[in-house]
Amino acid sequence: AAAAGGEKRGKKRNLPDSLKGSGKDDGFADSMAEQCTCCVCQEVLHRCVCLLPCLHKCCGACAVDMLRHIDRSAPLGPLVRRMKCPQCRAAVTSIKRDHTLTSLIEVFLKTNPDRNRSKAELELADAKDKELQTYLDSSSSSSSSSSSSA
Repeated sequence: AAAAGGEKRGKKRNLPDSLKGSGKDDGFADSMAEQCTCCVCQEVLHRCVCLLPCLHKCCGACAVDMLRHIDRSAPLGPLVRRMKCPQCRAAVTSIKRDHTLTSLIEVFLKTNPDRNRSKAELELADAKDKELQTYLDSSSSSSSSSSSSA
């Protein structure tokens, strides 16, 4: 069983053309892009979030799209517990920002600007992400107030 898992982990995915480098010395950049690819949109992660408990990552805007697929008009909070991870299908219990990975991706994109999304795509993703940020802010303030009252 361990060998099967090792084979799966070592298997190379084909990068979409939008993530492939343009030069012949792009092996490291290609590996970074592969590791920083959203499992939903297949682009470099933008405002990365972590799905708990499985710890898989996706863009904040992609998380909103998945939640809105469940229910277009309901508040995000109750929808999170109805969400399944798009990568492993585990039930999601919470969504948290991955600030460390987001920072690493920002550095990566500064040195590889050709791998970034267009300005219009980023503006659309940021607009969707604002809704998620409102949910994240309210869920973190409610969890800190409940822990301080204990």
